[in-house]
Amino acid sequence: LFTVQNNYVEQPDNEKLIRGAIDGMLKTLDPHTSFLPKQRAAAMDENFRAEYSGIGVQFDIVDNKIVVLSPIEGTPAYRLGIRAGDKIVQVNGKPLKKGLVTDDVFKLLKGPTGTRVEVDIERPEEAALVHFSIERAKIPIESVPYSYMIKPGIGYVRVIRFAQTTGDELERAIATLRAQGMKSLLVDLRSNSGGLLNQAVDVLNQLVGETRSSCTRAAASSRRTPTTTRPTAAANGPKGRSSCWWTMAARRRPRSCPARCRTWTAASWPASTRSARASCRTR
Repeated sequence: LFTVQNNYVEQPDNEKLIRGAIDGMLKTLDPHTSFLPKQRAAAMDENFRAEYSGIGVQFDIVDNKIVVLSPIEGTPAYRLGIRAGDKIVQVNGKPLKKGLVTDDVFKLLKGPTGTRVEVDIERPEEAALVHFSIERAKIPIESVPYSYMIKPGIGYVRVIRFAQTTGDELERAIATLRAQGMKSLLVDLRSNSGGLLNQAVDVLNQLVGETRSSCTRAAASSRRTPTTTRPTAAANGPKGRSSCWWTMAARRRPRSCPARCRTWTAASWPASTRSARASCRTR
């Protein structure tokens, strides 16, 4: 950085240089490691919170218009009568800008609770635009949108992502299904968008009956990420065990886990992990 600053023909932008250096460094790792600027990181965090503040619609962008796919039940948009198929063409009295993208819609429709946003909507049966003044409110984001009994004894739960409340939502859904006589459970993870590691492990704990700690190794230090001790949802599964998994490339010599668990030798690795990692357990 010092050399570039002092020898480049023009005065460089230090922030761009540092950002470029970070991006270049991370590209040498793998396709899934990237640097998130402050705004993108904040937007990602909001996606994993239990709620956000807005008007409560699911939408798509078609022909540079905000097309309502569905109002979320119980939200301001739902209560005011906004319908699926409505096309928002103006916000706060201004036409939508050309090249509208999803982030632009978020900026227009989201905002602090209690504030208002004015929208004008096209409807096929209306000759003129329909105007709504919508007061923003907290909009809950569910990870488990529905659960029910498929047939006597068999329950069904849909999990669409792993957010801050996913473990709690699943626990409530399982309790409800058990009260209806559930003996077996089908968990639907199709098109699950992923999310928070600790919540994914929490879901796994409730289903298979183990409480695990995942260990990640970075440079000369290791960090343990503890998980919850939520009771298992498995009817006859093991309870109360804790396991510590420390993953490393199989080509490396096995080493002790930072949690001082006993080390497994290559010959004693579990068959499912022998080719990919060493593992150690404490119970």
